[in-house]
Amino acid sequence: MERARGEKSTAPKQLQVIVTGALMSSQHGTSRSAKLAANSARAFSESSFEKMVDSLKLSPDQYQSSAELREWVLRNKDDKYVPPDLLKAYGFQVNLEP
Repeated sequence: MERARGEKSTAPKQLQVIVTGALMSSQHGTSRSAKLAANSARAFSESSFEKMVDSLKLSPDQYQSSAELREWVLRNKDDKYVPPDLLKAYGFQVNLEP
């Protein structure tokens, strides 16, 4: 089948669309994977409480007897996560009002 004069072939354009689409798909996949990994890392990051316990090198059975942890809990109980059992053991209540 012959082409009329001045008519350009569409094959290179179609090939360009396919290649561009493939490149965009791989970039999109990488970008999406990176975003998911970042979100997962944030979701599983340590709480302030866990960081404090780690810095004090405490095991769970040492929480109640630690004066440093008790002071930290007293200062931060209204703003940071503290395990409910520990709040109860210390006799603290969380103030939910701003």
